[in-house]
Amino acid sequence: KACGVLELKRHIPKGHPLLTSGLAYAVNADEAEALCGVKLLSQQGGWFFPHAGWVSPPLLCQAQLQKHSENIKLIVETEALSLAYATDGWHIIGQDGTNIAHAPVVVIANACDASHFTHAAYLPLRNIRGQVTELPATASTEGLRTVLCYEGYILPADGEGIHMVGASFQPDQTEGKLIMADHTANLAMLSTYLPVD
Repeated sequence: KACGVLELKRHIPKGHPLLTSGLAYAVNADEAEALCGVKLLSQQGGWFFPHAGWVSPPLLCQAQLQKHSENIKLIVETEALSLAYATDGWHIIGQDGTNIAHAPVVVIANACDASHFTHAAYLPLRNIRGQVTELPATASTEGLRTVLCYEGYILPADGEGIHMVGASFQPDQTEGKLIMADHTANLAMLSTYLPVD
């Protein structure tokens, strides 16, 4: 959703390339509140990126599948275990050496698990665990019109009245379960800038 992104900053260096490029412009504390549509606890301005926004990966994938269904083959509940290159392109290999699919180009988009493929094992990847918190919109947050960035971020409420607040940052962590302490930390960061009812 192209709603703009407001990044709160205490100091904006004059002549910063982002400002001179036209991609962002500086705003004071009053302008920041007017742009984001909610009362901010922290009286500071920042940078506003009017053409930026946020995206829901599942909804984006669904939209791409609907728009380009003749060019996309969806394969679910199948694990790609290896890649092999041949004269006709890349082959994605699954269990028991089964050829799942082939294509002229392969995009490896599975985060740090990319290193499981021999073709990407040389990449200097590092696990960084980030947990996002779902927060029901409240009287203090429901008017949020832009993405608001600080040490963390909060997205405007989605169609179901839910904000995404994030994110924890834990280098070299691989824990896949939700951790309550991370939710608490995400909300604590947010509470410096917006009231958390």
